[in-house]
Amino acid sequence: MTKRKQASGFAAVILASLLFGCGYSIGSIVEESGMSKTCNSLWVFLIAVLLNLIITAARGKNPFHRITKKQLFLCIICGAMANWLSNVLFLVAYQFLSVSETTMLHFLHPTLIAIFMSVVYKERFSAAKLGAIICSVASMILITGEMSGGSLTGIAAAVLTGVCYAFYPVMLEVSSLKDVESSTVVLYMNISCVVCAGVVSVCTGTFSLPISTEVWVCDVLSAVTNFGGYILSAYSVHVMGATNTSFGAMFEPIASCVIATVFLNQPMQNNVFLAGCLVLLSVFFCSMNNRPVKKRKHRLFISKEKAAE
Repeated sequence: MTKRKQASGFAAVILASLLFGCGYSIGSIVEESGMSKTCNSLWVFLIAVLLNLIITAARGKNPFHRITKKQLFLCIICGAMANWLSNVLFLVAYQFLSVSETTMLHFLHPTLIAIFMSVVYKERFSAAKLGAIICSVASMILITGEMSGGSLTGIAAAVLTGVCYAFYPVMLEVSSLKDVESSTVVLYMNISCVVCAGVVSVCTGTFSLPISTEVWVCDVLSAVTNFGGYILSAYSVHVMGATNTSFGAMFEPIASCVIATVFLNQPMQNNVFLAGCLVLLSVFFCSMNNRPVKKRKHRLFISKEKAAE
């Protein structure tokens, strides 16, 4: 991996982290309006699908590129787990924990991905990667160590968001999805999320339109952050691999802490601040982990003809 590619990969994942951090903070605002979590996610994912279709149509391309049944199945699973279920679990966790604490606990997934890739796919386990894992785990312990017993439900929900999300970058690296245009993967992921959220909303009787202009605006902003974040994350995975991307994505807690403090008036707790410092240290170790990444075919919004040139 050249330094230029590594820099572009880190830049992409850092920007994706900022978008995700903003999106989850916006989601907590909508939750305070009293709207159903599942119904709200339905509108966010539907708007994200429309945004994807509009951008693709503006480029004069067919948004529904031909993919295999296996690739379609993987897109559906990625959407249902990494996008929809993870999003719902985030909102559940917000009922018990602050935005900063929830996001920090979410970052169990870099450690899970690093261990999984090393054990199953024999990815080299370097000293730098070990340092990143130690810092990641230490930051989680620092957060959970000061939580009350009444927050165990929130802790479980927040940790499960990381478990669900981990499926997405791993599949982008090791499965046939690495040969599919990123916008197409995200489109089918969000379509599967619309179906999941729609079915649950109808079955539970919670379906409704956004209840105010403020909620509509928040949903549109959440859709933009969702679409942009997953596109940029996909690029980073194709450039740096799932493990490096997951540790680079740990800039997201920093963004969430700042947003929660500045805009949501949530106090910056000492344990959260110290955990954020450990996050930065883990990213530093990750930057030292210059594992060569097997060359992949990757396209963001590039046509197949253009990519072949």
